[in-house]
Amino acid sequence: HTRCLSDWSSDVCSSDLREITENMLNRYGLKHTTFETTEQKVLRWLNTNYKLIDPIPRKLFFSEKILNTSLTTELKEGYEYIKNKLTNGMDVNCHLSKNIFSEDKPDYLFYDWGIHHFHLSRGKDSKNSYFSKRTDQLLFAYINDENAYLIDIRPHNEDYVFAQKELLHIIHKEWNELLDRFKIKGISVEQEFNSAEDIQKLRAGGVLIMHKVGNDIYIPMGGGVTTAATSIAVRTETDRLISMTRNAEKWLSENINDIELEIKRNNPTIQGLEFKLIFNEKGFSILENESKTYFKIQY
Repeated sequence: HTRCLSDWSSDVCSSDLREITENMLNRYGLKHTTFETTEQKVLRWLNTNYKLIDPIPRKLFFSEKILNTSLTTELKEGYEYIKNKLTNGMDVNCHLSKNIFSEDKPDYLFYDWGIHHFHLSRGKDSKNSYFSKRTDQLLFAYINDENAYLIDIRPHNEDYVFAQKELLHIIHKEWNELLDRFKIKGISVEQEFNSAEDIQKLRAGGVLIMHKVGNDIYIPMGGGVTTAATSIAVRTETDRLISMTRNAEKWLSENINDIELEIKRNNPTIQGLEFKLIFNEKGFSILENESKTYFKIQY
């Protein structure tokens, strides 16, 4: 929908953000209702989006432990398949937990340590053909826009498998530079948590854990959890997006006359202006629909 200049109101961006968010929720197959606030819907959208891996080529790095791991033929085929996908920039989200598309489902391993886990299969899941077949062994990896660091392969049925601190120790030992920006200097940790059971319970209880690895102390690589046991990173991005829409509305309101003069100077036949907040691969922009003029939003 668009807003004409004559009936333009200051909530144009907020209402458009709601529509954009609902479209993204529908795309992911996530439930939502008309009674939910825009903020609640944005949280749900970004919670899913945060867990997804962009399909871009990455260089692979392997831990010493993973290089010495023995796999069955079937699991090895799945492992090689994922490695090939990561190298060539193919979609690997189908190998993640099926909970990535579950409403408000937390991923504490990713929220806390920024580590993904993959199912090692080339086959399709019998209940949802998008996902790969579920496997009893999981690949754990830390992934950024340039590289994929393959940390370990562990049994799915291991007790508290998603809270095993050995994963952090491997990163600390082999790729310590990844942790540099998360290192905290000049403080000590009164209580060190090494038990996977304790770590899992603290996460679920909404406790932000500062982890001691070796002689160093780190803030959570994945951003950590809020007191509501949700993602701090998602909460922060949601607040930023809501603030962006308010700032964009304020900018439009304060500059609407100058914008109209400039657009009509270049497009003298235009009678009325129509504004719309849009979202695409380049991010958010405000579109004046009649002149097809785009205003990039920085946020």
